[in-house]
Amino acid sequence: MLWQQNVHVVVMLTKVYEFIRVMCTQYWPSALHKPELYDEGTFEVTLVDEDRLADYVVRTMKVRNLREFPKTREEEEKEKEEKEVRKGGGGVQSELKEI
Repeated sequence: MLWQQNVHVVVMLTKVYEFIRVMCTQYWPSALHKPELYDEGTFEVTLVDEDRLADYVVRTMKVRNLREFPKTREEEEKEKEEKEVRKGGGGVQSELKEI
């Protein structure tokens, strides 16, 4: 719907939780700069910024339709490198093993 209507701003006028009652479903990632996939991998949503104020929260998100705008080769290589670093692969340790 964002693409169909050329929407740039989404406003949610309710809290996710009101005391212990669930008011709506959270449809954005919880962590900053950690993209999550939605709608069976069709959309990638990244929380870019979160500004918590007294009565409301302003969140800036980047939404990408992966069917229309697939990841670039550079983005795929960066993700691969980040996964290797998290697993402990690559870097000085692997080079020392080769010597």
